[in-house]
Amino acid sequence: MKFAPTLIAAAVISAMPTAFAQSTTDISVTGTITPAACRPTFVGGGVVDFGRIASHDLEEDAHTPLPEKALALTVVCDGPTRFALRSVDNREGSATWPSGAGARAAYRAHGLGMSGEEKLGHYLLDIEPANAQIDGATAYATYTQDQGLTWSNTADAVHPISPLELVGFSFNAGHSAGPDPVTHLASALRISAHVAPAQELSLTDEVALDGSAVIEVVYL
Repeated sequence: MKFAPTLIAAAVISAMPTAFAQSTTDISVTGTITPAACRPTFVGGGVVDFGRIASHDLEEDAHTPLPEKALALTVVCDGPTRFALRSVDNREGSATWPSGAGARAAYRAHGLGMSGEEKLGHYLLDIEPANAQIDGATAYATYTQDQGLTWSNTADAVHPISPLELVGFSFNAGHSAGPDPVTHLASALRISAHVAPAQELSLTDEVALDGSAVIEVVYL
């Protein structure tokens, strides 16, 4: 019964004079069926715990950096596959603006959650190609900010993982052709967390940092 109004409208339109039925628009339905699936995993389950942080140790008017931590990331595919990585911030909107940072660092900052209306801070995720291998060979990273239309030159420099960049890997340095098909990636993911300035926080009750993100495999 829910479709009856639509059917009636269609009948009325088709009965109208030809002059009223000439405007059309097309629908394009696209997608890619990939023969291989890739599974990203973290050794130890992907939990980063900074322990207890005393409020008197926080900087008053600047972000307080926490000790850097790293996770071992692996991506295993059923067969050689062109893919890239990006993050999805499950606490979107809670990230503070990195102190003294430009726009690139700001848009790749992930939130540490909220305490009422107060943002608790942010953290950055960085992939380290110097400590990465693809199919047992040295990995060189490349990134795109336009969904794969153009790629940066492949290099062993540190690259951010963010919601707005795709990072892929190649067997060779110095080209901009994008990622190569690979079956296995093993890399370190560096986590740099920063607590908001103390003057921006109430600090009257115990508050838990609550960062959460997903590392997503994007097939190319």
